[in-house]
Formats: sequence, C-alpha cells, structure tokens
Amino acid sequence: MFRVILASAAMLVAACDLVRDDLNSSGGVVGRGYSQHLFPAVTHAQRFDRYLLSLMVLAPVVLETSADAPQAAAAINRVNAAYRSLAELRQAAASCTVGAPAGGCALTPVDEGTPTAYAFESLAYDVQSDLYFLSKELIVNLDLDASAEDLAALNLTGLVGLVSRFRELFPIARRGAATYRDGVVLLADTVRRSCVATQAAGTDGSMTEAGKRACGRLQEQITARYGRGQDIGGPNDIQTLLYLARAAADGHAWAMTQAQRRAAIYHIDAACARAFDIQKIDNEENLLNCGTVAQNDNTPSRARVALWARL
Repeated sequence: MFRVILASAAMLVAACDLVRDDLNSSGGVVGRGYSQHLFPAVTHAQRFDRYLLSLMVLAPVVLETSADAPQAAAAINRVNAAYRSLAELRQAAASCTVGAPAGGCALTPVDEGTPTAYAFESLAYDVQSDLYFLSKELIVNLDLDASAEDLAALNLTGLVGLVSRFRELFPIARRGAATYRDGVVLLADTVRRSCVATQAAGTDGSMTEAGKRACGRLQEQITARYGRGQDIGGPNDIQTLLYLARAAADGHAWAMTQAQRRAAIYHIDAACARAFDIQKIDNEENLLNCGTVAQNDNTPSRARVALWARL
C-alpha cells in the first residue's frame, strides 16, 4: 500500500510539473522539451523555423514508410494538416512583433479572421498536435506498437522479432538521419548568416561574449569545410556544427530566409511524390497530394500552396 501511495504521489507531482510547464513556458511543455533536446528558439520566427525543421525531418520518414495506398493517403493527409497549421502559424509570426519599438502588435491593423502574434501560442499548439499525429502514423506504418510493448515487458519472443526486422528498419533510420544532417547544416548556416549580419550592422551588443566567440568558430567551421574543403570538424562534424550553432544563437534574433524555408520543403516534396505513386497502385481516382503539382499528375495541394506563399 505504501508503494502505491508513493507511486501515486510521484505521478501527481509529475502531472503538476507538466501543467506548470504548459502554463508558464513558451510553447508549453513541448516547447520546453524542444529547447532542451533540440535547439533553443526564442522569437516567434525562430520557433516557427524550428517547427518547420522538425516537419522536414519527420514527414519524409512517415511518407516513405507507407506500404500501401491507405497508409500513403493517411500520411499525405497528416502532412497537409501540418502544412495548414504551419501556414497559420507563419501568418501570425509575420503579422507583427510583440514589444517592437513604434507600437508593435498593439498598433498593427488587424483584418477580421486573420491571426496575429497574439494568437501564436494557440496556433503553436495546433502545430504540435499535427506533428504528434504524424508521428503516430509512423508507429502504425512500422507496426511498432507490439514491439514497444515487448520491449517494456522484456518479452524475449518480441525482442527476437524486433531484431529480425533490423534490416527492414535500418534504411528507414538512415533516411531520417540523412535528412536530420541536412537540417543541422541548414540551421547552422542560418545562424552563421545571422551572426555576420548582426555584427556587420553593429547591433551585436546584446550578444554574450561566449556567443560572439561561438559565432566566429561557426563561421570558420562552415567556411573551412564547405568553402575550402578542410576537414576541421573531425568524424562528428555534424554534431560539432549543431553545438556551435546552439552556442552562437545566444543573444541575437537569427531567422531563416525565405529561400532557406523553401529549401526545407524540398525534402517533403520528394517524399510526397513517392507516396503519391504508392496510392496509384490500388486507385487511379481521388488521389491525394502533398507535394508539387508537376510531380503529381497536376494534383494540387492547397495546404502546401498556402504555406509556400507565406514562407
């Protein structure tokens, strides 16, 4: 009985912590987890970019694990849902800046039914929900539910079955890892560019000394590796880039350019084209699309079009 009481108390404390984070942290408990385990984002533009990079890595894996037409259609629907919520979030982030000098959002005209930065937290929750349900599609596609339960229960038969799927799952893991590496390079170059622009404008006074040094190291790392062909990052160069980007991001409002945001969409477009073809195996009518019109028999994705225009 005492153990049950202790366990119940522990669960209650954990639940209280979750509620507290959800109430008191930007982005709620999910946003706090992003900052701890991925990379920090402070401004609305930065947080939008972080969600976009998350979708860039997650969506291709989900789409490419679709084994049949129903799975492909479900994955495409989830990607389009994420596109719609991201388009709304981007519109809110770009509408105005809270606390800006000349009044900011307080004096920015608002069109009826149009989201502003004052709705950013609510719209961010919608994006989080769509990313969560997209993740669940991956679990369904790979039939990982039973495997996860077997792992938790240390079921030997289930563990052997999971090991036997190693060859099947390994290419999927490699695909996700490759897109993740592209995302780190994109993030690092975003921060590097912002470092250079901030210092050139003479507005780097808000940056910490550590942040300034990290900016210099990040600039040197990227220039040496991708410009001069020098391997100065060692075997873990991607990890080094992420570490330097996190440190250099401290104290200035880095943000991706329109070209960089659209470059992130490319990874999803390529996977959408493959998922579109999987649908055609069983059906030639009412096909769904989350990629470009040219890649998919001129089938438009209105959600993608809306996001692309707002990037």
